[in-house]
Amino acid sequence: MFDGVTEFTSTIEGDSAEFMKKTQALVVGVARDYEPARMYVIRIDNWFGPKWMHFAGKFTAGKGFAIGVHEKILDVPPFVPHRVVAEQVFKGPEYEETVAEPPLHIRCTSELALKRRIADVDKEAAFV
Repeated sequence: MFDGVTEFTSTIEGDSAEFMKKTQALVVGVARDYEPARMYVIRIDNWFGPKWMHFAGKFTAGKGFAIGVHEKILDVPPFVPHRVVAEQVFKGPEYEETVAEPPLHIRCTSELALKRRIADVDKEAAFV
């Protein structure tokens, strides 16, 4: 039932095997326990951690000075598209691969990034 999700979250070169094992367990657990209509699973290049929680984007406040904006409402993390290694949507209840159009992470201005809410993308999905 979760073959596609398990394969997508398997370890590839450069991954921490321990981290990916935990990621697989998390993704399969969310699908099994919460049964979202869709699951968006995104592989990000380089370090990803708590500093991104609720980060919505930034705006410039003068030459060479930017201020980060964190919001209580969950936004699409504003990763530049070249940091997205892979992105896949799995459709429930079998969680088979499907195509998401447009991709979740797009090149956009900071102004637009500050307005991109996860709930506006898909209210019935889980995002990992």
